[in-house]
Amino acid sequence: MMSHSWKHPAWWMHKDHWKHVLNMANLWSTRHHLLYPGIRLPEPAEGLGDVILKRPDVSLRGWVERPGQSDALVVFGGNNMPLSLFRSFFKDCTEKTVYLVPYRGFEGQAGTPSEPALVGDAKALLEHVRRRHSGSVAVLGISLGTGVAMQAVHTCQSDIERLLLVTPYDSILNVAKHHFLGFPVERMLKDWYESFKLAPTLNIPTLVMRSALDEVVPPDSTDRLLEAFGNPLPVLSAPLTHSQWWYEPWIHQTRTFMNAWLDGPIPKPEVFHVSEPDVPREVSWSQAVWSSGLKW
Repeated sequence: MMSHSWKHPAWWMHKDHWKHVLNMANLWSTRHHLLYPGIRLPEPAEGLGDVILKRPDVSLRGWVERPGQSDALVVFGGNNMPLSLFRSFFKDCTEKTVYLVPYRGFEGQAGTPSEPALVGDAKALLEHVRRRHSGSVAVLGISLGTGVAMQAVHTCQSDIERLLLVTPYDSILNVAKHHFLGFPVERMLKDWYESFKLAPTLNIPTLVMRSALDEVVPPDSTDRLLEAFGNPLPVLSAPLTHSQWWYEPWIHQTRTFMNAWLDGPIPKPEVFHVSEPDVPREVSWSQAVWSSGLKW
C-alpha cells in the first residue's frame, strides 16, 4: 500500500502542483490590478480639474498648470502615480503650459484602463493640446506612461519637439516575464505595450532617465529599448530604484534635469552617470552635467 505520509515524494509533487495552480489562478484574477493599480487611487479632494477631453465613451478631466504659454508639455504618468500630487512639481519643471490628465479609471476618472483606451486617450489629448498652442509640444512619459507616450507621438512626430522617457521598458510583456517566471503571461496579459517595435521609427529628440537599481522595470529592459532605437540617445543613469526619482533627496535633482531637458538645448547623445543628488535648481543642462559629477 502506498504511504500518504507527507514525507512521500508524491505528496510534494501533488502539493507543488496545486500551489502552482492556485498561484496562477490568483495571478489571473488580479492581473488587471497588477498592471493598473492606479484604479484604486481616490479622486482628489479638490476634484479632477477643468480640462475636459471628450472621448466616444467617457469624458476625461485634468489640470492645466501655467496656462497661456505658447509651448506645452503633456505628461503621461506611471501606473500608480497620482498626478494630482505632482501638479506643482511638474509646473516647476518647465516654463511651458503643463497638461496633466489622469488615465481613465485613475483618481476618480471615468472608464476602465486598457492599452487601446489609454493610447486612444493620449492621442486625443495631444491633438487637443496641438490645436491650442502655437509653439512647441514636449511629451513626458513615466514608467507605464513611456509606452503610452511612444504610441501617442508615433503618428504625429512632426508636431512633437522632444520626448522624455523616465524608467522606460522594451515591453510590458517582457517585464511581466521577468517577474512571473514559469507563468504563461503571454496568454494572461492582454496589454503588452511593445515599445521596442516603435523605437526604430521615432525621429523625435529623446532623453531617457534610467534607474540602474530598478526593481520594477529591470535595467536590461530599459537597455533593450535603447538598443531598439538604433541611434545613440542622451541617457541619464542613476543608482536608483524605480521610484526614487520622485522622493527626497533625489526629487530636486530630477526637477533640475527635467527643466534642463524640457527648456534647454538638446544634449549630445551620451550616457551620463549621476552619483550624488546635489545639483542646484537653476542651471543649464551643461552646468547640471558638470556640477553633479556626471561621468560618461
